[in-house]
Amino acid sequence: MRRALPLCALLLAACGGRDTKVNTPTDADRAQCRATVAAIEARIAALTEEKRQVQHNKSQLPPGYDTASIDQTLAQIQSEIDSRAAALPGQKARCAAMDE
Repeated sequence: MRRALPLCALLLAACGGRDTKVNTPTDADRAQCRATVAAIEARIAALTEEKRQVQHNKSQLPPGYDTASIDQTLAQIQSEIDSRAAALPGQKARCAAMDE
């Protein structure tokens, strides 16, 4: 048992003196979480704008123009929007849990 105590102290010192069993988020952790939410929201907004522009460009094409590749691009953009939108509530919940 005498050997365990110095090892424990060494491990705590290596972790910056923080108890590794208690995972208390720091201000930096909270800021990073909020930045991640903001980045997801910004990416969704950018994708939504890109989708709007592609749809506008598609509407300007002459009748009978083959739009299969444009439709595929729109589907890919929508898929990415959906994926990021699905991740957003979980990320927001993680941030809220850090603030408790």
